[in-house]
Amino acid sequence: MKVSVIVTTYKDNATLSLVLQALMLQDYDDFEVVVAEDDDAQETAKLLQTYTNKLTIKHIFHPDTGRTKTTIQNKAIVASSGEYLLFIDGDVLPHSRFISSQVMIAKKGQILAGRRVNLDKKTSQAIREGKLGVRTLEKFYFLFALKFMFNKDIRWEQGLYMSPGSFIYKLFLSKRKRAVAILGCNWSCFKEDFVAINGFDEGYENSSIADDTDLDWRFKMAGYSVKSSKNIAIVYHLYHEKSDTLGGENGREQMKERQMKNVYICENGIRKG
Repeated sequence: MKVSVIVTTYKDNATLSLVLQALMLQDYDDFEVVVAEDDDAQETAKLLQTYTNKLTIKHIFHPDTGRTKTTIQNKAIVASSGEYLLFIDGDVLPHSRFISSQVMIAKKGQILAGRRVNLDKKTSQAIREGKLGVRTLEKFYFLFALKFMFNKDIRWEQGLYMSPGSFIYKLFLSKRKRAVAILGCNWSCFKEDFVAINGFDEGYENSSIADDTDLDWRFKMAGYSVKSSKNIAIVYHLYHEKSDTLGGENGREQMKERQMKNVYICENGIRKG
């Protein structure tokens, strides 16, 4: 099955390069990388050129006019050629089985919602400086976890990988009911399922709510199920200073209006009007 990994990025090519390096380590071959840049920096185009002999890459971009992440993501969906879509942010490094594990459990009508390990500043710095590779982190994760478990913000347990083909997963985890919601930096679905609800709602102004919270209720209202891919679709989030929340309350009011009207197929999405 052809997979499109949609990576959203904005003015951080150093980290984007690390993401691409992690994608080069995937144990699944039939995939493309669609870089959705909420900007049109020449530096990004130059960077991607250095990876074109190692990865199949499409670069989707537009002028920087403020936070228009959903718009560029919709453009990336249209440009994608994969049957299945995986969405990650440009500051998370995927596990080497990130793609293959999700393909194993992917089903039409079902959305997979993953989580992330929030790496601390010291570990993130080591990765950024090239002193620690993501494959080493993955291979010796139990040793890192011994340190991480004393920091509740890291959520170290999200990094414990469980193969979907394993006996334990099939017998226990696959049947376990977990409270789950879509997290914008790590989720996936069949392309046709996302197109059916018209993609991301671009009608939210400067609000992060459209990246995940809005999607979650819209998919469920449309009759799709949201299944946890915790411990299967693993990503490591690189530490950075937190930015201010964008349009929180304003976005929630807009979402409530849509919910009251049952508008789960957005008007301003992949298709306009």
